[in-house]
Amino acid sequence: MGCISGYTKTSASCTATADQGYNQCSQTADEGYNNCASSYYNECHWYSPWNCIAGWFCSAWTWISNIVCVAWTWVSNVVCVAWNVITAFVCLVWDVVTAIINAVLVTIESLLAPILNAIGLIVQFLFAIPILGRFLNWVWNIVTTIVYGIASAIDAIAWLIGIRPEKRLLLLVLNQLDERRNPVATDADLMASIARMIQVFRDDANVRVLPVKLFYYRTPASDDQQASDDYVVTISQTGVPQRLDVSCGGSNAASDLGFEGADFQNILTLAGFWTNWRRLIGYGAPICAFSVRSFSGSSDGCSNGPLDDYVLVNFSGAAADATLPDNAVLGKSTILPHESGHACNLWHVDPSNLMQPSDPRMTNLSMWQVMLLRASRHVTYF
Repeated sequence: MGCISGYTKTSASCTATADQGYNQCSQTADEGYNNCASSYYNECHWYSPWNCIAGWFCSAWTWISNIVCVAWTWVSNVVCVAWNVITAFVCLVWDVVTAIINAVLVTIESLLAPILNAIGLIVQFLFAIPILGRFLNWVWNIVTTIVYGIASAIDAIAWLIGIRPEKRLLLLVLNQLDERRNPVATDADLMASIARMIQVFRDDANVRVLPVKLFYYRTPASDDQQASDDYVVTISQTGVPQRLDVSCGGSNAASDLGFEGADFQNILTLAGFWTNWRRLIGYGAPICAFSVRSFSGSSDGCSNGPLDDYVLVNFSGAAADATLPDNAVLGKSTILPHESGHACNLWHVDPSNLMQPSDPRMTNLSMWQVMLLRASRHVTYF
């Protein structure tokens, strides 16, 4: 949902609202004239002139009210269209400015990437120390979440008033190997999940989901992203049960502070080397999704919310959703975007949308959810 598509959608809404308004004016006028006739004109005789006079006043009032109604609908439509043009123009200018700045920043960051990510690697290894390091990592992530959330207040206000420029989110999927060195997740399941996340974040929040790559230039005018191997890294280490079959909920948070969390952190630091700098500064930190074989209980995914940069996902069965339309009730392909939603400040909600606790689920987001998601440290302009 870019600036142009947003403009088109809002224009259609203006037209639909105006048509509804004109129809309502006509219906109200017809009801008014009928009421005048039934209340006064039927009793309008030469010997009861007051009914005739009252009927004339009733008709005149109905006529004036209809003129006011039509005029108000017309003015409202003009304001709607004018505001839509203004917000679309501001949105486009915003997109152009961010595209230019991004081109410069991507070039500089890519040139300095070996040094910056080596610095990040050292700190990330410190964050991998069980208990103390993991706790400090949580504190740091909370601090950056709050700071960048406050900094996103202007973006939230802009979204509310209809100025909705594109933001971006980096995604890295880390596919584990099992004990026999077979990939835990199939290519079909991975591609279906990544494609669903690209579509959901784009359609509902105007967020472009990008792979972690150097010198990767994309602007709001670029074609929509397609799921590909660019998003995936296969971990070279042979899997072990504590990383393949995991717990979730409160026990996952406790495990993350201990040796299991340290293990995931160390693997992420090495296999996701190019994510280290962004994860260190917090701004634009990639969401890193580990494939797992199973969860204890009924879970298919797990996230510690903004405390961590990684989520855990059982991708099995996601490919079955590939043939379903975007507005259908979907199953396993929604787990990756759902857990990523948790990483982006969202929590479970009861209505059937992306953040419903269990699949199958719809993939839409409410306005307040979109505003929170776009305020995440993972979702940025640069």
